[in-house]
Amino acid sequence: MTAYSVIGTDVSIWDDNNSTPQVVDFEKMVQAGAKFTFVKSSQANWIDQDYITNWSNAKQAGILRGAYHYLTFDVSPIIQAEYVWSILRADPGELPIVCDFECRTGATRSTAAGALKAFLERLKTLSGRTPMIYTSPGYWREFGTTDTYWTAYPLWLAHYTTGNPDTPLPWRWWYFWQYTDRGDGVKYGGEAKMMDMNYWKASLEDLYLFAGKPTPPPAPESWQLQIDAWARMQGYTGVRP
Repeated sequence: MTAYSVIGTDVSIWDDNNSTPQVVDFEKMVQAGAKFTFVKSSQANWIDQDYITNWSNAKQAGILRGAYHYLTFDVSPIIQAEYVWSILRADPGELPIVCDFECRTGATRSTAAGALKAFLERLKTLSGRTPMIYTSPGYWREFGTTDTYWTAYPLWLAHYTTGNPDTPLPWRWWYFWQYTDRGDGVKYGGEAKMMDMNYWKASLEDLYLFAGKPTPPPAPESWQLQIDAWARMQGYTGVRP
């Protein structure tokens, strides 16, 4: 298995208990090492109850953000795309907007992929940005197609395995990999005990390039720790305690 080092999360109302004043702590998430997060924005034609709070707090914490919409088949995909953009227009985030393609209610092989295509193309027209597709290998083989058309859209793959994930055709690789739904939720700032965890495919610098953002420099303390370590290797003992 290839060792991936850039870790992120994805969150929704399920990571919070709305009967308590606590919310997802994105500052804690960043301190735990997460470099990106995907926040559920909506489903069908309704907004996730925690989206506004999560989206704002994630931005304040300085973590790279992507919003995801859960596509259903009981509402027109055009209406869903327009609804998503009405929510995200003022602040679409740093990472691509995601279409979560996993709903089984009302899905058929003859209609699901068509609905996905209509949603993606309408959202791309509205936003001027290429959306991303979230799906699992099994779901895609059942309801997707092998048409190379889909490779124009980056893949966020859900596959819970200890080995390398199984990338479905027509893609040759993934951009993000949701490798477990049993991450340490408390460690990463959630109220629920478990949280979805993800890897980015490459380096941190590549992630920021993908997001169109400059890579942030290490914190001053991190620089000092590196200087101290170098000094000790040289045998110099006059470093700060």
